[in-house]
Amino acid sequence: DLFSHFLSACTQYVPGGNDWLKPDGTGFHHRTHYNGYMYSYKTLVEYASRLKGTSFRIDSGAYQRIRKAIISFYLMATRSVSDDNHYYANSLAGRHPFTGIGLSFTQQLFEQLIEIGGDIKGEAVDLDLASYYNYFFMTKKYANAPDLNLEGFYQFNYSPLGIYRFDNWVAAMRCPTTNFWGAEIYAETNRFGRYQSHGTLEVLYDGPLERSGYPVKGHEGWDWNVIPGSTTVHYTSWKEMMPGGNETDRFDQKALTTNFSGALSWGNCGLFAAAFDQGDNWGKRRFEPTNLRFCKSVFAIDGMLISLGSDISAVGDYSDDRLTATNLFQVVGERGDCPLIINGKEVKRDRVESLNLKKKDAWLVAPNTTGYYIPAGNDPLIVESVEQNVPASSGLRDGLKSMKAVKAYINHGIKPKGKEYCFVVVPNTTSQKMAMLVKQLQKKEGLFEVLSTQDSIHVLKHRSSGTIAYSLFAPASHLSYGCLRFSDTELLFMERMDKKENMLDIALCNPNLRPQPSEVYGWIATPTYASFVLNGAWALADGECSGKVLLIESKSAVTTIKAVLSEGEPLYLKLKRKASNGASSVK
Repeated sequence: DLFSHFLSACTQYVPGGNDWLKPDGTGFHHRTHYNGYMYSYKTLVEYASRLKGTSFRIDSGAYQRIRKAIISFYLMATRSVSDDNHYYANSLAGRHPFTGIGLSFTQQLFEQLIEIGGDIKGEAVDLDLASYYNYFFMTKKYANAPDLNLEGFYQFNYSPLGIYRFDNWVAAMRCPTTNFWGAEIYAETNRFGRYQSHGTLEVLYDGPLERSGYPVKGHEGWDWNVIPGSTTVHYTSWKEMMPGGNETDRFDQKALTTNFSGALSWGNCGLFAAAFDQGDNWGKRRFEPTNLRFCKSVFAIDGMLISLGSDISAVGDYSDDRLTATNLFQVVGERGDCPLIINGKEVKRDRVESLNLKKKDAWLVAPNTTGYYIPAGNDPLIVESVEQNVPASSGLRDGLKSMKAVKAYINHGIKPKGKEYCFVVVPNTTSQKMAMLVKQLQKKEGLFEVLSTQDSIHVLKHRSSGTIAYSLFAPASHLSYGCLRFSDTELLFMERMDKKENMLDIALCNPNLRPQPSEVYGWIATPTYASFVLNGAWALADGECSGKVLLIESKSAVTTIKAVLSEGEPLYLKLKRKASNGASSVK
């Protein structure tokens, strides 16, 4: 009985920075989300399975929590018919780049967990969890389980991470905060991993690791400056890219002051955003500061990822030969599912292209079949198809390894100030499909419209769904892009109007967990008391007030809503337009 209680107690959510489970389904070690250490799930499920069929079985609450953790684990990764080739993004690799990104929870354990759930319910299996199993392992093993399609957007703000699943691929977006490090660098381990999750956007495909453009043999051949989706200052000295300029100094890459990083899920679409300023200290200064900072957002819908960046700056006493770049992709090795395509034309190896995007846009298809559209007005685009000489992650003692690679990045220049970017990522495409899509994107009334890329406000409208997505990196007023007019706090916010029905759907969260110091947990999350104003007189459509909503008040043709947002969790509201503008409130 004591052992059963112990197992159940081990699944309780732990506040703040301490290990183990968090409310969003992430698992912690070394005070952050760390999938590499979640082999610990295996032991809990193995022992819970031994208690199956007895009066000492784990309780239902414990089962639901470990079940959520396992589902979350798999949602971050690619699908496979076996235990092989379930990979999550390298931004989640911790201190084991490329070698530490495979799921450690096996198919057999998943089956045991399904049986544990069935036992708790008094049934043979948990058919709901069996539906997830059928999806993740692309099987019909559990024939009676309902079909489940898990395409869509998922948020994990204790990471902080956004996941977009579509077709045969998974896209992962991530960026550090003051508490959530983006890279862990140990002695002779991950020595060049500083940029591992610097606002990254990585696309992984079902299948072997090289299908996604990653190095096949662990970490050989990878340019550590060019992490897909990231914004980085490109080092020209590998020695200087190591903490302390040596092979032993430790370092955890965190933000210096910023905590606004995370995602908002809204079913088949979602939004990721991050404001970042780079930290250089870990106990003491480990790097010559570049004072890199940026704001970036990604809106995902219809198999596309629309990426915006602003306030990109870097300045310091570092070498004047280091450019600042937003990196689109890197594909290493000989294997490629298609040739490199630039503007519809195949590009041969051993070429470096510099595309002037001041007045003309460009589009690419990388060798791993991921497409990119870069509209006019961006900084120059550099595309390299080269043989590159790069070190292994352990350091410089084994020298440099030569590897063929294709990579592309937007060049913001040397020590830039206030730079911006915009590009669209289209995974699993061909040159022909991309050419057709580009024609749609180039139309005056195209698929989407960027309404703002101010330093503190990104706003984008997706035309066919009518969705307006806001990344508010700071409080904002006098907004006029949709219904949202004002927010007294930083916010991720999406709205969708149904004019025929006079209905308004909104989704919002604050991924900033507002960490406060704690003697017990290192830090704890504290709530955001948000107040925002909508144009028009609105009331809750169902007549019931969510426990998170503190007040709704309509007067003078505007509606004020006050809500409590905690632990990065989303709030979804359905509003109906009021017949009159008379004042009303719900408290």
